[in-house]
Amino acid sequence: MLLVSSVLAASGWIFSLQALSGLPPFFFIGTRFVIAGLLIGVVSRLHGVRLSDLWVSLPGAVALGLSMMAWITGLQHTSNPGVAAFISGCGNLLMPVFGLMLYRWPVGRRIWQALAIALVGLGLLFLNGS
Repeated sequence: MLLVSSVLAASGWIFSLQALSGLPPFFFIGTRFVIAGLLIGVVSRLHGVRLSDLWVSLPGAVALGLSMMAWITGLQHTSNPGVAAFISGCGNLLMPVFGLMLYRWPVGRRIWQALAIALVGLGLLFLNGS
């Protein structure tokens, strides 16, 4: 499953880079979100979910949309998509830390270890082979 998810994530990055060569960034993101919204609408209708139930997810959807716009804009201007992928992947590691700061969620030892490893990896990426 790890291999399949890694291949899917990599293909998404390659697809995004290729799509950005021919499409404006916000059109690309808008198209992705409209298609995703239509799919969510169809699947939710099939499972009997009312539209009013989906409004609860609106703040999270707006935050995701804004982060995706920043990601695509940055991806269009970067010369090294590997660094961009690594930095955007660090957001998943930082979420528990923000949960700790904002909501006092407990953060396990493994998250702190993963953050330390990610920081070392980020430092190595910025060395540019030197």
